[in-house]
Amino acid sequence: MTSQSPVPLTLAFVKVDTPMFAEVIDQLRSERSLSDGRRRDMISGLRRVAKVLGLPPEDVPCDSRWLQPRLSKVTPAALGLAPKSWQNAVSDARAALAQFGLVERRFNRIDDLSAGWQALWTDVLASGDKTLQPALCRFVHFLNRQGIEPSNVCSNHATAYREALEHNEFSKSPDVAYRAAVNGWNLAVRRLSKANLQN
Repeated sequence: MTSQSPVPLTLAFVKVDTPMFAEVIDQLRSERSLSDGRRRDMISGLRRVAKVLGLPPEDVPCDSRWLQPRLSKVTPAALGLAPKSWQNAVSDARAALAQFGLVERRFNRIDDLSAGWQALWTDVLASGDKTLQPALCRFVHFLNRQGIEPSNVCSNHATAYREALEHNEFSKSPDVAYRAAVNGWNLAVRRLSKANLQN
């Protein structure tokens, strides 16, 4: 599935059809393969993790790449939680996701892209230029997720990409990833004769 409209930068790297914690909670309520106690523990784990993240369950995606950097920053003692209690909550939440097979595939497949981006990315791959793919892959998927067409890309979108990296902690150095994306884009404009990259 492809994205046709912008999304919050905090969710910019989350696949468009990723379910939220609230949906899993609803599914758990009618899951008869679990005991009542196990069902309650899983729901409690999801709710507690969402609360610690400062978000309602409706706004927490079932995406381990989104969750992991945020969970790693949690200090249980600072929140008045015993380490074991927090560990149990996280374990129960993860078990809930596993119950419904919510182990996401990597969000960088060509099928995730719109037609315009698929055509461009096909050109990138066909070029055999090994400097372009690593620099542009995440940037291209970000732009697609924001509903931006290749011919409309501008410097503001690159700045938003850097901000999204900061929000989502995908890069230890957002500046390095930002510069790589901008340089990769400029190289692609010069090197790919068939790519419609310019206004």
